[in-house]
Amino acid sequence: MIHSTIKLAAFALSSLFAAPAEDAPLPAEAEGITRDRLLNHIEALTSEDFEGRAAGTDGGQMGASYVQQQFEALGLTPKGTKKFRQAFKARGKKLTNVVGMLKGYDEKLSKEYVVIGAHFDHLGIRKEKMYPGADDNASGCATMFEIARAFSEGGKPARSIVFIGFDGEEIGLLGSRQFVKKPTVPKKRIVAMINLDMVGRGETGDVRVCGTPTSTLLKSIVERTAPRVELKLHYDFERQWRRASDHGPFGDAEIPFLYFGVVDHGDYHKPTDAADKINGPKIERIARLVYLTAREIADGQEEVEWEK
Repeated sequence: MIHSTIKLAAFALSSLFAAPAEDAPLPAEAEGITRDRLLNHIEALTSEDFEGRAAGTDGGQMGASYVQQQFEALGLTPKGTKKFRQAFKARGKKLTNVVGMLKGYDEKLSKEYVVIGAHFDHLGIRKEKMYPGADDNASGCATMFEIARAFSEGGKPARSIVFIGFDGEEIGLLGSRQFVKKPTVPKKRIVAMINLDMVGRGETGDVRVCGTPTSTLLKSIVERTAPRVELKLHYDFERQWRRASDHGPFGDAEIPFLYFGVVDHGDYHKPTDAADKINGPKIERIARLVYLTAREIADGQEEVEWEK
């Protein structure tokens, strides 16, 4: 196991008093995260052309290409990959993670990394029915794109941000396992991981969060940030979702993480998980929450310990 002391980006203790108040206005780039752009991405990824984005299929590769196109348009750069692609084979399939980086401005801290990830694969076509995967997980991908846009518009953070579209999540977290096994940045310099998987359904003012026991500091950041976007945090799946998505391999490597999601709903893993059922106001709030949280992690300097 990796030693428990990890340098994590967050505000230094001396600057905690300067943390934005709950009623402080959001920065312009956070206000610029809108449900319209989020929904446009979800509609694109769930179109018939993508055939449900099953890992190892033409539709899955189209999903990877869409992620790459967004990264290129947002000005991200490849990091340790060829043209953003981390190609690998698993379970007899050719799979592809898509990795893009926004380099931090600080000469020293830019060599440390905050990972923000979302899987783009889904279930494909089964018995002649397409599984569009709007919530699972076009919603997470759309949120990741808009967070990357906000970082680009709001100015570079001190630390570098690595954005990853994971492949093969639905068949065993294969993409995240591959990245943790063969990271394109030094694993010991990954200070935190944020995973987005199913963030578009449920009550507007609620969001589930998992991973707060891995770091008291991460928990404190997200708890003081959630009221700014009028979201209530729920911790009711901390234990059972510990390894349920792409944050799992990072946690197993003792990298502090936060996972944002919603409870399973009646359209989970069904052909009815469609774009027109996404809760626009909710996904907009969650995207803003994650951006503000990631911004504070990436701009800070406090050292924390991994907490099992």
